[in-house]
Amino acid sequence: SSSSSSSSSSSSSSSSPTTTTTSVFAAAAAASSRRLAVSPSVLKSVVKVFCTDVKPNFALPWQMEQQGSSFSSGFVISGNRILTNAHGVAWHNVVRVRKHGDSRKYVATVEHVAHECDLAILKVEDSQFWSGLEALSLGTLPELQDKIKVVGYPQGGDRISITQGIVSRVEMGSYSHSGEYLLMIQIDAAINSGNSGGPALDSEGRVAGVAFQALDEAENIGYIIPVPIIDHFLTDIKLHGNYTGFCRLGVSWQTTENEAMRQYLQLKAFNDEIHAFSDDDKEEEEEVDDKKGEEAIGKGDDPDYYSDDSYEDSHELLMASGEEEDNYEFDDDDDAHRFHYYDTSDDTGVLVTHVEPKMPTAKVLKAGDVIAALDGIPIASDGTVPFRGEERVLFSHILRSKYPGDLANMTIIRHGQRLEETVQLMSPPQLVPWYMYDRNPSYLLYSGLVFTPLSVPYLMAEFGHRWQRYAPVGLLEPAMYGIVNEDGEEVVVLTQVLASDATTGYEDINNVRVMKMNGIAVTSLRQLLRLLTENKDDPFVCFEVGNSPTTAMQIILNTEEAEAETGEILAQNKIPERMSVDLKRWLEDGMPEFVLQNDDHHDHRA
Repeated sequence: SSSSSSSSSSSSSSSSPTTTTTSVFAAAAAASSRRLAVSPSVLKSVVKVFCTDVKPNFALPWQMEQQGSSFSSGFVISGNRILTNAHGVAWHNVVRVRKHGDSRKYVATVEHVAHECDLAILKVEDSQFWSGLEALSLGTLPELQDKIKVVGYPQGGDRISITQGIVSRVEMGSYSHSGEYLLMIQIDAAINSGNSGGPALDSEGRVAGVAFQALDEAENIGYIIPVPIIDHFLTDIKLHGNYTGFCRLGVSWQTTENEAMRQYLQLKAFNDEIHAFSDDDKEEEEEVDDKKGEEAIGKGDDPDYYSDDSYEDSHELLMASGEEEDNYEFDDDDDAHRFHYYDTSDDTGVLVTHVEPKMPTAKVLKAGDVIAALDGIPIASDGTVPFRGEERVLFSHILRSKYPGDLANMTIIRHGQRLEETVQLMSPPQLVPWYMYDRNPSYLLYSGLVFTPLSVPYLMAEFGHRWQRYAPVGLLEPAMYGIVNEDGEEVVVLTQVLASDATTGYEDINNVRVMKMNGIAVTSLRQLLRLLTENKDDPFVCFEVGNSPTTAMQIILNTEEAEAETGEILAQNKIPERMSVDLKRWLEDGMPEFVLQNDDHHDHRA
């Protein structure tokens, strides 16, 4: 944590009494220059955001946790809006903002939120708040080593703070709030708790990004959300009226850097040909000159090269033919003139290892295909594409610049043949949500059995922040690698068994998947509710639970006894309802067919 700045009065008392007036004025001028580095109008447009939040208890989904509070930063943008981080207003109950140099807090509402890219827009209805505020303008993506100033309200004090650093890196990275893999900028300016949501300004006072996270294991390594991601968020809202998200192809992939793999996939190999001519073998060379010239035409070389002209003439003819000079390496010695021709048009791309069946891509791509290019941009064998200058980023950056419903043109290599395809992009559903901000978990109680859909917040509630180490493998596998095979599919978990006469002997069963009910595979919590509702005439209900088929257990209840005890179990455990509000409404609506709305993303698949 950063320490508070100490008063300068103690240091001034130790100054020499012979300090000249000139040095005093020089110090004052230097201080004034430092103060003017960020204009007062910019500082006034950076606000402090106060959030009161109430989060649900994912381990006991009918309960809410104790009310909490937090503060972060934000800044004014066009349209009388405030841009800030989504994690600063997640689970918000009440949001207030305060201007720089003001003591009053104004009530704000969250108008739009994008947890994927950790951005949110706030609105303030009170017109007095906007008096004297100017919208900050968005700049461009900064270059490496550009200077950046981060403005905000970090911990360690209540008033505005300014830190300065340089751009160290621009690349795709994981956003800690959502786990989404997006473009980010690394800087060496301090970003502490409370800085989040504040602007990172370039040398011209324009917004180069939004501060949002830091690297815990290192000092002065912070990250900002770059302008392309901010612009995507704002444009999405402008085009569609609300945030619709980022796109994916819905495939898993791997690199094609291994030569054996490239041969197996019938990818054209890197071509390194050596051509030579010798002054001592003019007669032999002249005999094959015409033949070489014909072959050269087929290769795209200049046929005039294959003559007894000098090295210099050959070089000039080669350049006149329009070939890229970088593709050639010239060598000259006493006996022969040689050049190497490097064919840089070798096949590159990424190997598709799996295609999600519910994605439009499944109609175009197959496992074993190589995606060679997206929208005409070639993909290297390591999965990167040109970014700017000599920089490169993962090809998924191309997809992240599009919106659901947009089209992408793909060049595919299948069995050595190039194909051109067009596919519609969308935000794929997730089998196990990585985050569930601003919505309560669903749950269902049957007798003493408590069911809920598997989610990462649930795993964190049960196993802590190191859930990837301590959670059962049977729950980790779908959380990390599971895909949706049918609409509305979920992983249903039996979280615990509340004690009762009907559940005697089952009390120690917890945190296991619900595989089947009465021999029918359970694919969602709503489907389980439908099965239980339609099972009331059967004398018994049988649940098959476990985290692997070999360790599956049977829970068999008497239907009449289980139904009769449910009300008593609710009263004993102070549970208000036997099911969550969303399930209750769905049941009251007649249990219509549904498609699970899932806008949560977490992995690095394309």
